[in-house]
Amino acid sequence: MSIYFLGDLHGNFQLAQQRIVQQNVQDSVIIQVGDFGVGYASFLEELKAVGELNAMLKQRNTFMYVIRGNHDNPAYFQGPVPRALDQSHITFVADYSVLELNQQRFLLVGGALSIDRHTHNEGEGYWQAEKFVYNEAAITALHGIDVVVTHSAPNFAPPFEFSDLVHTFAAQDPHLIQDLHEERTLLAQMYQQLARQSSNPLTHWFYGHFHASKRYQHQHTRMVLVAMNELLFFA
Repeated sequence: MSIYFLGDLHGNFQLAQQRIVQQNVQDSVIIQVGDFGVGYASFLEELKAVGELNAMLKQRNTFMYVIRGNHDNPAYFQGPVPRALDQSHITFVADYSVLELNQQRFLLVGGALSIDRHTHNEGEGYWQAEKFVYNEAAITALHGIDVVVTHSAPNFAPPFEFSDLVHTFAAQDPHLIQDLHEERTLLAQMYQQLARQSSNPLTHWFYGHFHASKRYQHQHTRMVLVAMNELLFFA
């Protein structure tokens, strides 16, 4: 099956469907890199919207795997399978899940901090459990990982500086810059830990979160930032 990566959606499922039609995606797998946009409407409204997207994917024999971003309720990515919003062709993936596709192994790990966290109440657009969780034991147990997919990115990948918007929010959130540095440092540690194991080829690392399209080579790994609403063919 062909493999695609889909950027942050923020609930714009209709645009995702347009992208799929425009690129004539069929008999494929789509990995969505977080900020799918669930947790902002009622459960029934979200179930209906996700169900409509699922119906289209089913017609095209295409399966979507979604990792959690900072703009997703973490509860939808936890617990026993099937999870609350899981569909026949859409799966909300738990952190440190591994997919085997086309004889390659894909590691999927969600989570990131919201830069506007101080403007929201817990459970209303901000979740304390939204952050990236570094699980050293889970990483150590992994082998044969070809591709990593995260929402945010290690500190050696673009963007290399915080945007003006980040600094605007940081003026009201004195720990924000430090917390963002720590998060990206932890992601870099995850890379280093994976790279130390010779069984992990680490040919590619895909991520979203920053709403731009960038490519960067780090050692033997191609770092790929998938833009917001971008549907990127991989293989």
